[in-house]
Amino acid sequence: MPAESYAAIPSCASLFSRAIADGCRSCSGASTNTGSFTATSGRPNRNYFKTQCYASVECDEEPVKYTIDYLGNERLVFSTDFPHVDTKYPKAVERFLQLPIGDKDKRKILWDNCAAYYGIADG
Repeated sequence: MPAESYAAIPSCASLFSRAIADGCRSCSGASTNTGSFTATSGRPNRNYFKTQCYASVECDEEPVKYTIDYLGNERLVFSTDFPHVDTKYPKAVERFLQLPIGDKDKRKILWDNCAAYYGIADG
């Protein structure tokens, strides 16, 4: 990933939270610690998130089922939150597999989306 792409990551998180909070009205901009970001595409936030951002899911985040309902499963990836003290590692994957979401969603979050993000071919 090019270095300039990392600067957009906080903006994506900000857009994601705004997409949920404002019912996906058009975004005029999001402030980040790296400066100012303005969504000029005219697309609603939800659509912008679906094409430009990824969000991580930890193993005990049951509300992910609502995120999947609202935004889909295409841009979600798995995180153990290691090495923080509240991590569920080394049992994080086992705990994630107990979340109340479908097997297809689990596969997308655990593998498919991560592989797509890093450009790893499936198969």
